[in-house]
Amino acid sequence: MLSEDITGKLTRLSEVVEGNEVSRTSSQPALLPRDASRQNPAWDLLHAPKNYLALISAQALGSLLSFSSVWLATRYLGPAGYGGVVALITAAQIAMMVAVSWTSISVARYGCEEFVRTGQIASTFWTRLIILAPNLLVVLATAPFWLPRLAGILNLPPNSTWLVLALLLVNVWWIHIQQALQGAKLMRSQGWLLTLERALILLVLSYLALSGSISVWNVSWLYVLGPAGA
Repeated sequence: MLSEDITGKLTRLSEVVEGNEVSRTSSQPALLPRDASRQNPAWDLLHAPKNYLALISAQALGSLLSFSSVWLATRYLGPAGYGGVVALITAAQIAMMVAVSWTSISVARYGCEEFVRTGQIASTFWTRLIILAPNLLVVLATAPFWLPRLAGILNLPPNSTWLVLALLLVNVWWIHIQQALQGAKLMRSQGWLLTLERALILLVLSYLALSGSISVWNVSWLYVLGPAGA
């Protein structure tokens, strides 16, 4: 009887020890590659407050910087001068939205799915570039046909071709990078890079204003420099 009692206690003790080991094993995260914790849906919930606060802060600061740039440019260029800047930017954005931006959202959507599965977004990133490249080449090749008509509608100066195309190319690439950051769940990085872009624009714009070299052309080229610098 004593031996059976001891044997029973040892058996129960062994089961408890095994249960604790299983519990510890299941509670520990699996060995994952660097940054793979972002693949887990629980990461979104865990970091939601921090991400939300960072995005709101970046958006607020970026809006303040943008407002300051508009105020400064309008003060030195006047409403008509700043209207010329807006017209140049609008021409590039129209071409971008009509011809190439329709695939940009796929980088964030399918990139996020790929990131959850594999921990990277390389396939989505390069696939969209492969689709984007021929579309962009068609837009550039046909620019002599559509750009003069668009320039006539927006009253652009005749020598604005290269500036509009530069704005188009830089912003197409910049949006591709932003969507890739969203796909990799790096929204905070995206927010602060946008803030950096607007800070660069305001910084150089302030220099141009103080040095007396501010003009419609210089300010328009700033919107090429900003995304490229960020």
